[in-house]
Amino acid sequence: MKQLRRYRWLLFIGALLFLSACGFRLRGEAVTLPAEWHHIAISFGDKLSSHNGLVGALERRLQETYGVHIELNGVAKVPRIELIAEKFDTPVSALDTYGRASEYLLEYSVRFRFVDADGKPLKEPGRIYLRREQSYNSAHILAKQRESDELKQGLREIAADRIVERLASIVRQP
Repeated sequence: MKQLRRYRWLLFIGALLFLSACGFRLRGEAVTLPAEWHHIAISFGDKLSSHNGLVGALERRLQETYGVHIELNGVAKVPRIELIAEKFDTPVSALDTYGRASEYLLEYSVRFRFVDADGKPLKEPGRIYLRREQSYNSAHILAKQRESDELKQGLREIAADRIVERLASIVRQP
């Protein structure tokens, strides 16, 4: 019985050592943005609108994660995220035996850049590229259209998360 307890303790200690060696950290290290980034403008061109799912997702992520004040297409002299372009593409990835499309790739690309309050870009424009597979059946066209819309919004949510992560990594650097 004592031997079993020893093995359990050794296993527990070994697991802790392994986790610390691989870089695992418990949550609690909060990342904050510098004070000048607590008021951000999100600017977008004519092709995007404030009703676009990406703009809304980005606004929600910034407010939930950092509690910043967001201004859409503002002219105030504050740091901003410029959304340059957004593009969806749906190339065919598989055909059925009759030569009709049976599967598509939903490809999503976003170009953006971070600009400080003086109007200087912090880095060259960034790009996020995501893609998902989507099966297709012409007998269920309405359901597939709704599924496609939900996949597009999901890709926009993921892109917003990645933009916020990149912003935090760029702004935190000295």
